[in-house]
Amino acid sequence: MRLPGQLLLAFALSLLALVGLIGWLQNVNIITGNGLYKAIEAGPWIADFGHARLNDSNYLYFPLYGALAKLLDLLGIMRGVAFKQFAYLNAFFASLTVACLYAFVHRLTGSVATAILATLFHFGSGFFLLLGVISEDIMPGYFLILVSMLLAGLWFDRPTYRQIAIVSTIFTFGWLVEWRLMFPTLPAFGLALLLSEGDWKIRGRRVAMLIASVLVSATLIELCWQGHNGALGLPDVLHPDIWTQGRG
Repeated sequence: MRLPGQLLLAFALSLLALVGLIGWLQNVNIITGNGLYKAIEAGPWIADFGHARLNDSNYLYFPLYGALAKLLDLLGIMRGVAFKQFAYLNAFFASLTVACLYAFVHRLTGSVATAILATLFHFGSGFFLLLGVISEDIMPGYFLILVSMLLAGLWFDRPTYRQIAIVSTIFTFGWLVEWRLMFPTLPAFGLALLLSEGDWKIRGRRVAMLIASVLVSATLIELCWQGHNGALGLPDVLHPDIWTQGRG
């Protein structure tokens, strides 16, 4: 079977397993009820996307899951029960994550067996498996951040500026889903570029490109939301005042 077929199979089997677990457990709030609160906050996005208020620290999460929950409503899947819909959406993004990880390991090793073992290990880890079957809000951001890390793992030994821009753009979408994901990842990207091939001037320009691409991506997203209820300026997008406002 060619690689595209393998990736489709990895996605389908993962989704089938996660959906089956959701149905078997009949509890999408295991460990935490945070997804219940997120579903309530997403309600305005499901009911009236154009007037719902943006959230400082989950800037893209509620628009994304609000739109997807609305789609599930139209398809008749768990209609009106957003917190359950969110679990199935998490299963979808978890399955995309599995397929991307399979592709990464296969690209590095050229071995189907190694890719399967690595993917199964990741799939079966408690953190990932739990978040793939409950309504907690981290999975879409996790997916995007992991994809950016996988691409960096492939490219950042001697990256082109285009590759840096691609990684930083995907990374920016990820932390705009969940703002806190910026911190464990951005320093690692910068360090990887500082350790890449080339002299210090080249490495410095690569780090500058990473930062510039993050700022440009965040600015474009900020401009797209201008005029919307709760829209932020770029400084607040980069560092939302979630602590004093009691959000997050």
